[in-house]
Amino acid sequence: MKAFWLIVWIFSAVLIQAQENVIKFGEDPETKDKYYLGFSLLPGFDGLVRYYLVYETVSGKLTYKQITMDDFVYQSAGKIKSKANTKNVNYFELYQIPDPNVVQSLWKLRYREFPYKADSLMAGWSTNDTVPDMPSPAQLNILSEFGIKRISDFCYGENAYKLLKAISTVEWIENYKNSSFIKPD
Repeated sequence: MKAFWLIVWIFSAVLIQAQENVIKFGEDPETKDKYYLGFSLLPGFDGLVRYYLVYETVSGKLTYKQITMDDFVYQSAGKIKSKANTKNVNYFELYQIPDPNVVQSLWKLRYREFPYKADSLMAGWSTNDTVPDMPSPAQLNILSEFGIKRISDFCYGENAYKLLKAISTVEWIENYKNSSFIKPD
């Protein structure tokens, strides 16, 4: 009987150790509330994209604290202290995002051209003919795969890094641009 309990104890210890090694987004060990990094495609006082520390309670209630783009990048890279990245994981490496500066292209998901310079040659990826400063319905359908069902929705946690990885590839960008001609489901 002692052998049985020894095996159960060893198995439990191995499971606990394995769970501790799993890379998670920030979690408060006392309350089990979670923290994430994310963004919104709504313009803010400091740019065309807003970046956030997202706080999710165990009950599922979300609250947001706006942060700068630099804070988002540094916290995502594990370079500065973050409630959403307590183990200082480099999420850009983890999600195979080749260049953290890709966050500077997020505005292109919403706009056809950079909106604050009339003579700007910076083109965005939106091809919405009806509302040029919004993604087309088909493009919004693509963004819904990352949690953005409405332009005001937040993209956070794993979805944020999956979207950043996606916009790092020419194929995904071309599919996004050309999707405006496809009727969404």
